[in-house]
Amino acid sequence: MGKLKNREIFFDNNKLVYYPGDTLSGYIVVESRGEIKINTLKVYIRGIAKVHWTETKTAGYRLGNYTEHYRSEVEYISLKQTLVGGSKDANKDGAASYPSSSNSSINGAKVSSHHHSTTLREHICDGNSIFPFSFTLPRSGIVTSFEGKHGSIRYYLKAELDKPWTLNHKIKKLFTIITPIDINEREYMVNKRKIMHTIFASLKIFILIKK
Repeated sequence: MGKLKNREIFFDNNKLVYYPGDTLSGYIVVESRGEIKINTLKVYIRGIAKVHWTETKTAGYRLGNYTEHYRSEVEYISLKQTLVGGSKDANKDGAASYPSSSNSSINGAKVSSHHHSTTLREHICDGNSIFPFSFTLPRSGIVTSFEGKHGSIRYYLKAELDKPWTLNHKIKKLFTIITPIDINEREYMVNKRKIMHTIFASLKIFILIKK
């Protein structure tokens, strides 16, 4: 029985910033010592907005103060691909990917590269194995990544390796989404007269203060 040593996610061209409609592609590298059996290898893309803040409230003189937590989250994107195991029907968010092997190298190290075929393989060979993936991000419905004091909007790719009779092995890698804004859209345009009125009003107040 082999032993799983290391797992890592690589994005093509080391790209970490994407726009709606872009293709996010890369590969999972799995390093093992000896051959290991697996049930499935799946990759997921998720985008989630989360908020969390606290408020201190009073429960009365005897009970004193207590802290109340407020939380909420919204999911913007959820995609999945099955790279090993499963069935074509289960691979609804990407191309079916039952792998076959060929030899190549990464950073000078010899690897077994797995590509799409119709042959189901549920084991990983000794050494390094590559499992490519590719997703097309939605053109709408996703927003720009954000990090704040009380919340965040984060996007990540997660790989989950399901081995028999043991806990699943999971790894994640964050990436950034930038959603362009068209400043010519009506909702972003400001009335020029309103701007000029504000400027003249500010100047008038400034002159009166100087006098």
